[in-house]
Amino acid sequence: MAGLRRRYMQLMEVLVAAVIAAGLVTSASKILFASWDLCRSATRHAHLSQEVSLIRTRWRLFVHGHGGEGTWSATGNELSLGAARVSVERGGLVLADGGDEKRITLPEGMAAALSLEQQAGLADAAVLTLSWERTRQRRPDVVHTRIVACRAAQEGNR
Repeated sequence: MAGLRRRYMQLMEVLVAAVIAAGLVTSASKILFASWDLCRSATRHAHLSQEVSLIRTRWRLFVHGHGGEGTWSATGNELSLGAARVSVERGGLVLADGGDEKRITLPEGMAAALSLEQQAGLADAAVLTLSWERTRQRRPDVVHTRIVACRAAQEGNR
């Protein structure tokens, strides 16, 4: 009888240990996949931050280099900066000055909008608004960033 009782306790001990081990493996795998998602999200965020920084630099250089003279106007997805022109096309921006056209490719899923801000007493400002969707803690969120470039000061307007 004592031998049978001992085998029964060994079987119970093995079953309890198996349940505890299964719980630990489940918890560890959930933590692993959550950290994997977090790393992918952080990598995507870092990549988008670099892309936005490059777009901001190219946008401001173009506006400051070409927008000092002439009349500025905005219509729909196009912005006229004197002789220069900026337009939003599928997947990017087209920066045109006479016959020279350059293209800024936007990251996948990013949209752009152009506008012009003109206030009395302030320099005209060309505004590029970038929008994209990100997922934060499994909830979708739309991010907007405004990149402003002012009309370059001319000798008589300083």
